[in-house]
Amino acid sequence: MAPAGDGIKGNLRYADDPSRDRYYIVPDGEVIHRNPRTEPQLSLSQKLTQDPEKRKTLIKDATKVLEAEVDSKSGMSGLAVKGVFKVVKGLQPGFIPKAIDDLLDEFVQRVEPFYDQWNADNEDRDLRGHFVHHGSAVADALLGVTDERAKNSKHRKLVKAYEKLRPKGKEHVQAAMSRVGSMIDRQTAEDR
Repeated sequence: MAPAGDGIKGNLRYADDPSRDRYYIVPDGEVIHRNPRTEPQLSLSQKLTQDPEKRKTLIKDATKVLEAEVDSKSGMSGLAVKGVFKVVKGLQPGFIPKAIDDLLDEFVQRVEPFYDQWNADNEDRDLRGHFVHHGSAVADALLGVTDERAKNSKHRKLVKAYEKLRPKGKEHVQAAMSRVGSMIDRQTAEDR
């Protein structure tokens, strides 16, 4: 059948035919045929990381979320977080967005099961609430990525900074779940 309409959904081109089937053309040229009523949606990784513009937007959003989370810290622990963040930012211009970009694929893979669970459960809870509710497990998943990277890193200053914060790392990452869930919700809203 000839397409009845086409356009852009997020950064993916699509065409609809009269039967309401949808054909997504992802950035590498692969065509994904999907009937939204019967077939699964694009994966979180496809939604967030494959399109260069969407990825760039996510990295900017994640940088803002990280900076807001650091700014919100208080007390002695907050001073330590802010001090280490300042050192890390000073390693080289643009270091934070570059680090986020380098970690993004692994982070998305680690949070995808939580996103899929939320999607499948059709809970009344919003995505932010789902991430807060499962904050401990999400924090463990994300810290698994950074722990592995720190173990294999040759950046001595960065590893030293990470090791200084790691004992309270889970507490800090878990506290960020509201912002992380909201960010993923914003970044995926147009694809739902």
